[in-house]
Amino acid sequence: MAARLVEKGVRPDVILASPAKRAAKTASVVAKAIEFQKSAIIWDERLYGADVSTLAEILWGLDEAYVHAMLFGHNPGFTDLCNWVTRSFVDNIPTCGVAIIQLNVDRWKDVGSGSGEIMDFDFPKRTAE
Repeated sequence: MAARLVEKGVRPDVILASPAKRAAKTASVVAKAIEFQKSAIIWDERLYGADVSTLAEILWGLDEAYVHAMLFGHNPGFTDLCNWVTRSFVDNIPTCGVAIIQLNVDRWKDVGSGSGEIMDFDFPKRTAE
């Protein structure tokens, strides 16, 4: 998945990650692949087991200097967040799955239900189209 993100030109301004072992390892591998300084990853305990309201609070609290954010965490919260923000129905974001969401807001605190759209959805077992 890291290689696919490199191919897509993904370049976040900030990476926030759960410090849980698997999420932290995945965040570190992806950060290295996209040439993001591992030391700049923000490890946020709130991402572990977070529900939609907690994930929204995390987004609302982001510094406005960040335009592109990447989050690493856990389900079901991340699938629920994707569906809430995009008003889509993604059944499940699988392990190492990636949902790239374009937010149609000017400020992080304006993120809400239906404020974004899925631009890309990818996961390890997805076959090439």
